[in-house]
Amino acid sequence: MMIPSTRFSLMPLVVGALVGVATPTWAQDRCDPLEPIDVELEADLRVEETERQGRDLNLVSVSGSTNLPDGFQVTISTCRFYLGGDGERYCLSPTQLPVEVEDGEFASQFVIINATDLNTAVTAYASATGDPAAQDPSIDDELIVKLLVTPRTQSEPIQCLIGGEDSNLLQGEHSREATLGFSVVEREYTVSLPI
Repeated sequence: MMIPSTRFSLMPLVVGALVGVATPTWAQDRCDPLEPIDVELEADLRVEETERQGRDLNLVSVSGSTNLPDGFQVTISTCRFYLGGDGERYCLSPTQLPVEVEDGEFASQFVIINATDLNTAVTAYASATGDPAAQDPSIDDELIVKLLVTPRTQSEPIQCLIGGEDSNLLQGEHSREATLGFSVVEREYTVSLPI
């Protein structure tokens, strides 16, 4: 009696690796996390007036540098505040954008609406809803820009290098422990807007 031969091919694995198919999960067990990283995170901000579709706007350019390896994501967020009729400060039109580190650098641009148009929008909202927080708004001329590096927003290969999504390997002058126990690095900048 002849025993049938079992044939298999490694070709799908090789082809998969060549075309960028996701690595099997067993490969993640072979990843050796890096040592703790003393994260350096700096940014330069430039603000200029611009016009788009007949509207005056603020164009905010963020260019940063870091010692994080390529592929890390830095989340850049912006917030322009107003003082509401109830005396509290509120964030208007918050934006958040993840950007990837390449050769130790990252960059992005944000378009921020001008104070007059924001005031009109908040006042219209107050009229429509009766919300006391939106009545008689006073729009700040400052914009808060935050840079955030957290293990939770990293790709699986980067999480593997730093010990997972709950890692505490991100350290340095601007690091802190998040509520859930993992470490994050955060920098905050304030920039004045011309309009």
